Amino acid sequence: MKVQARVQPFAVWRDVAIGAAGTIAMGALLAGIRPAPLVAVLMGTVLALFAFLCVRALVRKGRRITLADGILTVEDMLGRRRLDLADIASFRLDYYPGMLDRRRGLFVLRLGSRRERLSIDSETGDFSILVAQARAMARRAAVPLSERTRVNLQALDSAPDRSP
Repeated sequence: MKVQARVQPFAVWRDVAIGAAGTIAMGALLAGIRPAPLVAVLMGTVLALFAFLCVRALVRKGRRITLADGILTVEDMLGRRRLDLADIASFRLDYYPGMLDRRRGLFVLRLGSRRERLSIDSETGDFSILVAQARAMARRAAVPLSERTRVNLQALDSAPDRSP
């Protein structure tokens, strides 16, 4: 079974908009007022975080995820990373609740072997299929799962489809 997925465009452009707006706002504040040195450092740190969010979103924009023949491949501007699911040594599924609606949070799948680590979030198309395939391979390899991962797998299985 071959699965090809991309990060959902809405998620990318939402993060670009937030990052750009924050960067512009903090830059304008820093340029328009003369804050005390400690406040300037804090504002500069916030500006850097917003700029990082924007850049990270642009890197995710071109991310392609392919699962074929038991090999999970993630390609983006930073290069290509491959993980042979037969060599899987760690499997973790985390859930981060949303700020306003705790039910509409973000799942993050973290997979690892001895040589490679990959992370995929639920803003990726066909996320549930990718998790199911990786889980099957982790089960075959007898990878131990934490209690948190077990609970999150159950929650993902029972979650309504939120595809756009």
